[in-house]
Amino acid sequence: MPDGLFHAKKGLPESIVKMPERRIKPRVSYHARCECERDKYDLIILPDVICFSGSDVFEVEIQGGKLVKFCLRLRYDDNYDCVYVIAVNYTSAGLELVLKTVWKNHKKDEHRSVDLSRYATWPA
Repeated sequence: MPDGLFHAKKGLPESIVKMPERRIKPRVSYHARCECERDKYDLIILPDVICFSGSDVFEVEIQGGKLVKFCLRLRYDDNYDCVYVIAVNYTSAGLELVLKTVWKNHKKDEHRSVDLSRYATWPA
């Protein structure tokens, strides 16, 4: 896999795009816990397990040919979605997933202001 920061609007690895539903229980960082309490819209209550598929992933970071970060946008309630930023740490004991940060977005917020020049284009 090529290294870089990739956005769904500029292409993601096929293994991510076609990923079936996954259930993860990442360790929650101190920063993420704080953000849950001070989100600009309201308190965020984290689920016990995060369920997602490839279609929920909008950003990945690859370093040394390995996935090191991925970002998800998932339904929170009728008005908001939640964005979860998850780090992938490779340890001698295996993979460790860490929820680095989290925030709410209005459902109608399509992030049109995102700067796509920050992202590499995934090779076709």
